Amino acid sequence: MKKPEILHGERAVFRLLRIAATAAGVIGTLIAVWLVCVGVSCLSWGIGEHLTDMIAAAVTGLVTVAVVSLGCWRALFTFYRMVGRLSQGSAFTQENERAMAGIASALALSGAALGIAFVLLLLICGEMVLPMIWLLLLALAFFGVALLAHALCLLVRRAAALQRDSDLTI
Repeated sequence: MKKPEILHGERAVFRLLRIAATAAGVIGTLIAVWLVCVGVSCLSWGIGEHLTDMIAAAVTGLVTVAVVSLGCWRALFTFYRMVGRLSQGSAFTQENERAMAGIASALALSGAALGIAFVLLLLICGEMVLPMIWLLLLALAFFGVALLAHALCLLVRRAAALQRDSDLTI
């Protein structure tokens, strides 16, 4: 199969996508480190004051940050590699289909972790507070992006099948 020629403007877009993925990883990591510091401070305070609800909330937050961070890093790493393949002219392949499926599952896992944390924190705190509303909105955003990634996975799957059929007829 002959790979399509990549134009200079397209190379710039692929380079920009890789830069954006790297920036998202750095910014996300800084946010995660800050959240871990806040969580450890709350955990330490809860232990010192013997506040079981504070300890439970801090542990829930720390576990959530870990799961969401791993899911996001997996999705970003997969996206970064996929952009590399796209920049080489490989668009409608099974490898890119698997990459989109992996991105969708990693983001859905992150959304599920945020949703579970929302429910647990609601049970622990007994009331809805502003950070919990943001947590719920973030969970919905992750599910929305996961759904879009899954739709792109299905699109790449169909396009890859069409590409294979086209290659066989030529």
